[in-house]
Amino acid sequence: HLIYFDLSKTSCKKGVHTLPENLPKIDFAAYKARLPDPAMADRFEKAYAALSIPFPVDKANMLKQVEDEHLDNEKKVKTYVSEVKAAAEESKTFLTKIESLPKFEEMTVEMYNYYFPETALNPDRPTFWPHIEEQQPYNPEFKYYQ
Repeated sequence: HLIYFDLSKTSCKKGVHTLPENLPKIDFAAYKARLPDPAMADRFEKAYAALSIPFPVDKANMLKQVEDEHLDNEKKVKTYVSEVKAAAEESKTFLTKIESLPKFEEMTVEMYNYYFPETALNPDRPTFWPHIEEQQPYNPEFKYYQ
């Protein structure tokens, strides 16, 4: 849809730019000579001379609002891009750590507990079935089943 909109905008822009900047001059003398009532040509000439179409004015200041929104979106995009780049760098460091580990087939339970102490079983804090952190008695948010 955006491509179609862009193409239609371009074609409309070309059409507007092919038109002259000012209204064309009309030869009312030729009309006066050919019309049976020359007063009618005079009325048309006065009306045509009085015709003034003003350029539309942005009363609601919509253009400024759109430009401000564009600047805000650019700031949001820059922060998002920086966050994504930071996450990518964090992922790269995590991958280098994972690649430095021994193969899973060669790893023992002790090695696993050494490399991942946060998931190691702690004998001072035994877990109960279903061994989910949120459902352990030492968790402050744990609620006993009724």
